[in-house]
Amino acid sequence: GVVRARGRFERRELVLSPWFGVGLGLCSLMVVAFASSYEGQEMWWNVIQDLPFLAHALVGLTVVAAHRASTRAHRDGTAELYAALPSGHLRTGGVLAAAPVPVLALAGFWAAYLAVAAASGRVAGEVGAGAPVLLLSGVALATGGVALGVAVGRFARSPLAPIAVLVAIGFASPKLGSGDPGELSASMLLSTMPGFADSTPALTWQQALAHLVWLTALTSATVGLAIGHRAPRAGARCRLTPRHRGGPTPGR
Repeated sequence: GVVRARGRFERRELVLSPWFGVGLGLCSLMVVAFASSYEGQEMWWNVIQDLPFLAHALVGLTVVAAHRASTRAHRDGTAELYAALPSGHLRTGGVLAAAPVPVLALAGFWAAYLAVAAASGRVAGEVGAGAPVLLLSGVALATGGVALGVAVGRFARSPLAPIAVLVAIGFASPKLGSGDPGELSASMLLSTMPGFADSTPALTWQQALAHLVWLTALTSATVGLAIGHRAPRAGARCRLTPRHRGGPTPGR
């Protein structure tokens, strides 16, 4: 019940976050600028395989917003107060419960992008066997963005920490997701943006499923890092100093 109540609050805070708002703005810009700019040589599986790459703007800014939510108590100077509460350790679960917000936002972005691409009349051909499975990766990407922000906040409270993590991902993921023209290497499936190059062949459903399983495993591991702490022991007593017990104060 505490996590559900906290989750409602964190979902509202995430929607109102300026970082998340910038992510939504970038998604709107990509719908207007990119979805209608195809030249008529692309097939539907090309468009769908572009979507995980385009999702990184929203997911990255979600990481920053989730980091700020997880470190809010430290910025407000109330961390000790929450630590003293019996349910204070459940605050992390409340932030993680905000994951449906970016999931729905990413689903709306992808739906709008595909609708505009279809309305342009310049995309045709096959969807590809792996495309429907690849669309499910949005759930893992968005959920992983929230979990990564919380996990980073657990180890580093600096507002620059999530930026540094995103820069590292920005270097590693495209490197894994690129390869020789016309070939699909196994390393591409380990990237968060598999096969985003124009020359990449279509993913089979087995390859798309392997990529989805990999993203789900990464997200699960990140959630484990975010919540991997011990809850306060029930009935644990506070160790009082002589001063707290009413004893003599040193120096008097």
